[in-house]
Amino acid sequence: MAFYIPDFARPLIEHWWHAICEAVDGLLERIAPGEDGSAPRLLRVEVQAMSSALAVFEAMVRRMLVVLAAQHGPAEAPPDLPKLLFRIDECPPEPVIRRLREPEPDYLLNPPPARALPARNLPTDGLVSAASILRRVQALLHVFENGEAYMQAMRARFCAALPPLPLPLPEAFGSPSITPELRENLYNFHELALDAQACNTS
Repeated sequence: MAFYIPDFARPLIEHWWHAICEAVDGLLERIAPGEDGSAPRLLRVEVQAMSSALAVFEAMVRRMLVVLAAQHGPAEAPPDLPKLLFRIDECPPEPVIRRLREPEPDYLLNPPPARALPARNLPTDGLVSAASILRRVQALLHVFENGEAYMQAMRARFCAALPPLPLPLPEAFGSPSITPELRENLYNFHELALDAQACNTS
């Protein structure tokens, strides 16, 4: 069943789509890999700030994909769908049942495995690798470069047993650094995405 995007939401989606794209482009310039392909090392607080911002961007992109795909309804994925770098859902496509590993009969009698003692008093420069940030940035950029493919993937995702988005508000939307006005806008868009999702997965 197709979902009608309210008129007020269309300019909002366009604004967020371009704003996030520009922000992610800016992050890529800041953490561009070196000549050897490795990610730079940045201050831990800077990496944490980037991670918090990316969490909001990722959640918003997923919700925009849900709304945009919902207007076309569920459909099987085309056979030529390219490999996706960005995870489009926050719920697993099918319930996952993990099997507990059977304990070894003499587990308690076995000696603990030998481990190297942790090194002490190692010098530190206060920097951490931005490799995980770089991967997340590249995955988001892949969405903006292949928007149609991601919408096709989301339409196929609607056919799974579980919906792509959970009902609770994403943790990233409740960050203390987000202003009350922005938090309200994020909440409203989350509710819109849930309506679009319900229209296509119920």
